[in-house]
Amino acid sequence: MTTSTLPRPVDGRTGNGGRPARRAIVRWAWRLVRRDWRQQLLILVLLVLAIAGAAAGASAAYNLPQPANAELGAANHGVVLRAQGEARAGQLASNLATVRAAFDSAEVITQRTAAIPGSTEFLVLRGQDPAAPLGRPLLGLRSGRYPAAPGETAVTDRVASVFGIGVGGDLLLDGATLHVVGTVENPKDLSDEFALLPPSDDDAESAQVLVRASDEVFDRFAQQPHTDMGFLRPHRGAEDNSAIGVLVLSTLVLLLVALVAAASFTVIAQRRMRQIGLLAAIGATEKHLRLVMVATGLVVGLVSSLAGVVLGIALWAVGSPMLESPAGHRIDPMNLPWLILGALCLLGVVTSTAAAWMPARAAARVPITAALMSRPPQPRKTHRSVVLAGAFLAAGFGSLYVGDQERAGWMVAGIIATGLGVLFASPLAIRALKHLASHTPVASRLALRDLARYEARSGSALAAISLSLGMAVAVIVVSTAAEHRADTGNLSDRQLLIRTASDCPCLVAQRTPAQIAQLQSVVDSMTRDLDAATVVPLDVAIDPDVAESAQGQVVLPVVSAGKRMNDHLVRDVGQLYVGTPQLLSYLHVDRAAADPQADVLTSQPGVLEYANVGTKTSTPVVGSGDRPTQQAVKGPPPMTTTHIDTSHYTSTPRSVITEAALARHGWAPMRLGWLVESRHPITIEHIAVARTAAVAAGLIVEARSDGRSLATVKSVATSAGIVLALLVLALTVGLIRSEGAADLRTLSATGASSRVRRGLTAATAGAMGLLGVVMGTTIAYLAMLAAYRSDLSRLDRVPLLYLSLISVGVPVPAYAAGWLFATREPRSLRSRTAD
Repeated sequence: MTTSTLPRPVDGRTGNGGRPARRAIVRWAWRLVRRDWRQQLLILVLLVLAIAGAAAGASAAYNLPQPANAELGAANHGVVLRAQGEARAGQLASNLATVRAAFDSAEVITQRTAAIPGSTEFLVLRGQDPAAPLGRPLLGLRSGRYPAAPGETAVTDRVASVFGIGVGGDLLLDGATLHVVGTVENPKDLSDEFALLPPSDDDAESAQVLVRASDEVFDRFAQQPHTDMGFLRPHRGAEDNSAIGVLVLSTLVLLLVALVAAASFTVIAQRRMRQIGLLAAIGATEKHLRLVMVATGLVVGLVSSLAGVVLGIALWAVGSPMLESPAGHRIDPMNLPWLILGALCLLGVVTSTAAAWMPARAAARVPITAALMSRPPQPRKTHRSVVLAGAFLAAGFGSLYVGDQERAGWMVAGIIATGLGVLFASPLAIRALKHLASHTPVASRLALRDLARYEARSGSALAAISLSLGMAVAVIVVSTAAEHRADTGNLSDRQLLIRTASDCPCLVAQRTPAQIAQLQSVVDSMTRDLDAATVVPLDVAIDPDVAESAQGQVVLPVVSAGKRMNDHLVRDVGQLYVGTPQLLSYLHVDRAAADPQADVLTSQPGVLEYANVGTKTSTPVVGSGDRPTQQAVKGPPPMTTTHIDTSHYTSTPRSVITEAALARHGWAPMRLGWLVESRHPITIEHIAVARTAAVAAGLIVEARSDGRSLATVKSVATSAGIVLALLVLALTVGLIRSEGAADLRTLSATGASSRVRRGLTAATAGAMGLLGVVMGTTIAYLAMLAAYRSDLSRLDRVPLLYLSLISVGVPVPAYAAGWLFATREPRSLRSRTAD
């Protein structure tokens, strides 16, 4: 170190707290920052990226929840009107007049449903004025124009895909043809699928009236007696949950920033140890010595906070469109939590300054002779870290257990305590590595012992890596729990259920063998383009002695399985498909292994009995409440069942009746439909073609219902966790290895090759990365087990793919990068320059 960089001698008696001494120390600290800008740049970049991630994450947490006005648009209250029976038009008109008379501003959105031809689904027809101010936020035009005349419509993208139409096409519903003039959406709820019509009260089944009124006026109206009216009020819970999410995320990231900065400033303090010793030798007090590092932390924190928040906003603006699909609504990139971002910028400065103060305090207490010799302070005793780590982790998990996802204060306290527990547990994990050093090669042995020797920076860096990966694991697991499972739902994405159309699932039309053969040919043509599709005929059991006539066609009751709820109610749990050899083979059911006396093979739990047997289904008896009931003719026969494992999908066969049971009860099989399974996912275009063919043949097609996919969220969390962990590793390993230049110099003098130098760096990076993965994943799962203690089933699905990416994506690249970038001989080995 050159004497020109030292300030003038400080009088400890008059300079303690004196302004001239402080000004001299600050000027000298600023010169050191400018001189060591390369070392400061590494810390600055890491802090900028950490704060940018916090700003982008806070913006995402603020915008991802469903908007509070998703149902009300620009209104603050709503009234839902329903009408039933033949007089529904007059009833709806009377209620609409009542609502309009009660409120000065009221907009009406009418709705009715229509069956989708060739499908089991229904389409919502919505009548709405796009120019009306209250409902305008609930409509967005994607292409074309809004419908303006009768016979025109605009559809959502999903409806257009189902029907295979676009702008300029025709939509056939209930015998009427509607001309498609545009595509629309509900920007507040992208899952809202409908066909938009010009505003009209004709044939409406329900209506939603948007109003603007004070809470007192609306509550007074709602308390009056009304018939077939429901009331909507703004959901304030979503905003509260958003604020909680932002607070929790900011808490985690700021703790991560503190750990990263503390590790970095510890290295800087060690580099300046000799200079700090010279200052102490000429009369500087501990307060002056701390001021050297605190001034550095203040400058770095101010620059990094401002740059990080700006970068975070830019990243959010670029990435926000990718989050619209998992969020389920359109996102305004400029809808930012400005107060949170301002607080984050301020706390970033405070965090950086505090992180610099901790190593400054330790460096200021080092004896002058030890400081002049650049000796690092002795590590603290292990038992103190053990007690603190155990106490904070226990408090953190306990708070999360009490919070149980409902109590925000306990959840935030638990997260903070868990983070502090990780901080105090990290040095223990570093020391544990030292015990493994004796069983490793020389290079790895030196690397692991160096980690233990530089415990302060290694422990802080390990805590930062563990927390960043733990946050990523928590986001991935929670997103997986909220995601639509691939093995649940009505059908898989490779299956189609084609069946005969019927107004009642408990009835099936009687068909001749020739009619069934004709329908079979239609199904074959519909599935011909599918990749190696398996077509399984589905038969149901019918009672041939009970036949009814409906609309000129003979219909027969379908034998179903039911679960008795009480003496008067049997709940239907599904049709009984005939267990043909082809169906049993498809379901992987071994009939020979089942009970030969069993009538039904089922995956339904509990005791079942036959339903819809021995009743006259088309002759209702009117009871109280004008609700039709069934008149029993004879009691159903007893059922014997054997439990089997079939499918998790609700629309596939889950209960089959054996052919022997058909013969015992005198029932007969009747073709109901076909289950089609392809080797690859079935596209929506092929589904549209199949439904068009099904309409002409009098069939209906059921496909997999759409589910919410959070793959984007999981991918972003995985990438962000890996990148942040690797950045922390790069900085920490680089600083540790630079501090270990004396060891490299000794090894080179004894003839060690570059392979040893590569092994040192690679082992340091790989060990830190692997240990961070283990700690982060373990802590994340323990914390979630405590937080989800009332619903542990949400953690049943383990996202192995993303966890494997993290487990491999951190230690392997870290080890490879350490091996590749350690080829160059450090400058300190070629020539030593005085500091």
